[in-house]
Amino acid sequence: QILFEMMRNQALNQSSVLAEYLASEFKQVGSIPFHDVRQANFIVLQGTTMPSALVEVAYLSNKSDVEQIKKESVKLKVAKAVASGVVSYLLDNPPESMEKRPIRLAVHTVARGETLSGIAKRYRCSIDEIKTLNKIGNTSLIRPGQKLTVYAKTDR
Repeated sequence: QILFEMMRNQALNQSSVLAEYLASEFKQVGSIPFHDVRQANFIVLQGTTMPSALVEVAYLSNKSDVEQIKKESVKLKVAKAVASGVVSYLLDNPPESMEKRPIRLAVHTVARGETLSGIAKRYRCSIDEIKTLNKIGNTSLIRPGQKLTVYAKTDR
């Protein structure tokens, strides 16, 4: 019981940190006003021993929020904010079980039929990392023979 309480308290502290990362991203969305981070004893968050946060995106009682959340562009911004907040949190606060793997750069020559998601999976990096390294804009268009710089996470 004592060990569980210690783990739960640590998770609660880390949950506050995670919530701040999410809040930082949500403040940048702009389409839907960000209010603040709050703590409450929600049943869905009780008993967990891992960092967790409940994200309230919009209020259905607010007509402006409802109109905004109907827009695909806003939904995408919200989804990206959640993903970015979680990824940033994990990069800065890796779980103890996550191995530290050195990262090196590699050059990949695109073969016919390859996609950015397939290349990202192969090199264990993100599509956004590939796009950033290669100055690829919003498009995911790549062509056979194109040389892409990628982060190649190694096992050693």
